[in-house]
Amino acid sequence: MNQFARKRHNAALIADHKFFLLILLLFFFLAIIYNITLPVGESDHEASHYRYIRYVKNHWHRPPSDYVWPVVAEENDCPSTNDTLEKPSGEWQFTQPPLYYFLTASIFSWYHNDESWWPARNPFTTLAGLKPGGGANVLVHTPDETIASHPTVLEIHLYRFFSTVLGAIGLLGVYFIGLLLFGGDKTMASLLSGGVAFIPMYIAASSAVNNDILVGVLGIWSIYFFAKSLDSRQCLIWNLLGIFLLILVAFTKFTFFIFFPVLTATFLLIVIFIVRARKFNRTVRRLLLLAIIDVMVLIIAPLWFFNRNVDSALTKRYVFLQFPLRTLLTYPLESSGNLFAQIKSGIVFSFHSYWGLLGAESIHLPDWMLFTLLGFSMLAAIGVIRIFFKRQYDRKLKIAILLSIGILVIDWMTIFLLSKHGARGRYILALYPLISLLFITGTSVFRFRKYGPIVTYLYLAVLFLIASIVPIVVINPHFSPPPTLSTYTVQPDDAPVHARFGDLAEIISIRIEPQNVTPGDIATVTLVWHVLKNTENNYTIGVHAEDGNHRFIAGVTHFPANGRYATSLWQPGDVFEDVYQIQMPFHMSPKLPTGGFVKVTMYRSCPDGDHYLLVKDAQGNQIGDAVYSPPIRIGFPVTAKPVEKTDVLGNFGNELVLTDIQGLPDRIEDATQFSLKLTWQALKRPAHDYSVSIQVIDENKTALAGIDIPFTNGYYPSHLWLPNEIVEHEHPVTIPQLPTGDYRLILSVYDGITRTPLILGLDSERFTPEGYLLMSWKHLDTTHASCIYADSEWHCLDYEPLIIYKRGQTELTAGSGNNHVGE
Repeated sequence: MNQFARKRHNAALIADHKFFLLILLLFFFLAIIYNITLPVGESDHEASHYRYIRYVKNHWHRPPSDYVWPVVAEENDCPSTNDTLEKPSGEWQFTQPPLYYFLTASIFSWYHNDESWWPARNPFTTLAGLKPGGGANVLVHTPDETIASHPTVLEIHLYRFFSTVLGAIGLLGVYFIGLLLFGGDKTMASLLSGGVAFIPMYIAASSAVNNDILVGVLGIWSIYFFAKSLDSRQCLIWNLLGIFLLILVAFTKFTFFIFFPVLTATFLLIVIFIVRARKFNRTVRRLLLLAIIDVMVLIIAPLWFFNRNVDSALTKRYVFLQFPLRTLLTYPLESSGNLFAQIKSGIVFSFHSYWGLLGAESIHLPDWMLFTLLGFSMLAAIGVIRIFFKRQYDRKLKIAILLSIGILVIDWMTIFLLSKHGARGRYILALYPLISLLFITGTSVFRFRKYGPIVTYLYLAVLFLIASIVPIVVINPHFSPPPTLSTYTVQPDDAPVHARFGDLAEIISIRIEPQNVTPGDIATVTLVWHVLKNTENNYTIGVHAEDGNHRFIAGVTHFPANGRYATSLWQPGDVFEDVYQIQMPFHMSPKLPTGGFVKVTMYRSCPDGDHYLLVKDAQGNQIGDAVYSPPIRIGFPVTAKPVEKTDVLGNFGNELVLTDIQGLPDRIEDATQFSLKLTWQALKRPAHDYSVSIQVIDENKTALAGIDIPFTNGYYPSHLWLPNEIVEHEHPVTIPQLPTGDYRLILSVYDGITRTPLILGLDSERFTPEGYLLMSWKHLDTTHASCIYADSEWHCLDYEPLIIYKRGQTELTAGSGNNHVGE
């Protein structure tokens, strides 16, 4: 073939497959964008995968499973600068089979990098959901994290691009599967490959350093070879190629067990062909040989998988697979009633992770994307059902759909039983063509004569649009620092603080939403920071909710801005908002309601413990190592109704009413010290924090003794009370030694700051100009004391029996010891 003919042939080839080539080109474009957008080390265990490759390049053999990667000590002001909080530990991925790592190391053996640099660790990352609010980033990223500054950055991007090439090879396999299933229809085959190429999860796996993409590519091509073996005279060669690729998968990752159903389906179809054959010809003999080979693989592979040597130098098992096959089979019986709830949760998780569980598996697609894709999923499901009721569709296609559904269900249940949760998208990349087949065929049912499978084109367009904006809308916000301001104006809902942590930064204000927090709520705390100086340290911010006695309720601790703006990145003059979310427990040990506080601390974790920065207030006074917010209400909603007027003992300023008094002494000899329990109800939200005063007053209206304390002793300040809320207040009373005379115990309520009293209503039964009358009595000299002979001895009283008011009476009555108010 001359040069001109070769060019014509190439041009014809491109024109013939232009739709697929366009999809391939768009895939490369998206994968490169994902590669650039995602910072170094921010895909699933990317640091460990990268170190595995580095080790192989340096030593050309597998690393020991207990090998400890050296940790570079971070700059800090800890007492011992030679020590580091991050202790060296074994690498999780070093237990993986070696094929991906040796392949990558061989291809990039020409690139030499001796740099030991690696970004600082974010110990509070939300990886695996262990640290809520700590951020999706597993590392702290700096502006100088560039190719020009660090050879490691270039090396990571090169390895990621290799994953992109592998992903493209996988798409070629999907295209060939489509040509096989759709009888050479290049449009449908291209749509099938597009249904894989534009899934954010597939793109993310194709733009990260990981072995999942190699498993996916090998698996896709093995599916093609198995399908080809059923549709070709060279069935033996194709089947052996498929088995060979499965062996390579086993040398790449242990997720190769998801191909057992694929091999089983191939075996069953071969058996069906043999049974239906009329003659025992060469083709039947080949199929019989294939069946024998496949069944041997199906027997040997599971036995090896569940009984392989843990200490093998070639392969290592995952921790969660260290249990016998019997455990796998008996788990459904042991789960009993929880099984269906776990399956439901697993299906939701799989749906999320199929479309996109990004970053270090801590970034989900937003709800509007998932609901859009759920709509197409339901449409595809309806279309697939309709296919089986229409004769116009090829029988081979219907069989392929049934096999795809069966393989997906079996694999999902297998992964669920092994891991106790749904299948992750990256575990089943090789099965993406089967899922795409369901989407493409299901949506293609809805056709219009003029436009063809318009719904399928729409699905692909929406999928591409979502994949295109994911780097900007979903990924980038998780790693970008918060917007900074030059100045900040305190908002109406802010509580001004102006407290300084050392000479590093100032908290301008604290905002808490909502101000009324119930158990189970999420309290959003916004700190407004003003940076004063640079630091090389990464300080931890602790934001804790406490009750009225400053006992811990709940809290979060992580780097500022959800890990996106660690203190080592702060620049002097920066002003920014820093948001923390505190999940309140449903069951709290503190008595509710309470006037809670938000406590803010800043500390540096060191090997010898946490070192807190000291705090100064706006006047420069040292106030300890924490900043406290004004109190907020923590408690359940108020369900009480307004008290009946007949049950009101006293009305104070039309804000508070006294409804009950308990604890007045039954006998005078016990009356020197006692405690009263006063029950109050708020008629409306009290305007101030009020205090309660109970005083002993003589006949000259002189206060002789008494105790003033805030309502609930400050545990639940009155300005937080809600309308109709009922609150109990305990108040100690001490009656000292008194001379002979008439005395009264008077209760009053006043503003704790201005000391302005709440006016007692004139309609109160116990109204006096001095306040609310609790009780009155006449004190006698001990020489005239009343004495009673009982129990073989004399009991002499220093006081005459109480003289009290009783409801409905207008004059004083000598009591006999019973003086319960409200009888």
